[in-house]
Amino acid sequence: MDVGCGYGDLLSAARDEGWVVSGIELNPAMREECRRRSLPVDSLPLLESGHGEEFFQAITYINVLDSIPDPGAELRQASDRLTRGGRILIRVPNGAIHGFLLRRLANAPWLLERFLRMEKTPLNEWIFHPRGIVSLLERSGFHEVAVYPSTVGSRGWVWKAISKLLAGAGRIGGLGYPLSTSIIVTAVRRGEGS
Repeated sequence: MDVGCGYGDLLSAARDEGWVVSGIELNPAMREECRRRSLPVDSLPLLESGHGEEFFQAITYINVLDSIPDPGAELRQASDRLTRGGRILIRVPNGAIHGFLLRRLANAPWLLERFLRMEKTPLNEWIFHPRGIVSLLERSGFHEVAVYPSTVGSRGWVWKAISKLLAGAGRIGGLGYPLSTSIIVTAVRRGEGS
């Protein structure tokens, strides 16, 4: 299940690898493109969709969990919809880096304004710090949570430069979280006795 499946590229690639796929997409034009590609897609969020009795081996949230009004409820629902040992993969902006940059840019109003114009999107309701999303996943029924840096899809020369700098820096000074503008988080559904 790919939540926020867009035009269905991930679903199509997974189907080509032999997976039975399903997606959720709220945007009508994107949903129509998925259907044109013969990909099964629903128009309702996971909490409201008809997937209540279906179970999945994997659920993905690529650049979408930060736009869901109640991510905790969504992740608990995802946990309930995964098979025992099923996996979740999430990609979100890295709140540790975005918060750090906003604090530093506050001293340079002209640069802060440019940064906010670049990052402005009406969809972001949440910015997740790596420690916060780990805690949220653990409270939602997951374990074996891992956080990785993700610089794929960084826009513009400023972000590319920052991403290269931060990706090269790795985990500096024992901070314990990736230094990248976005993070990939994976986890496994906790089963009985886990």
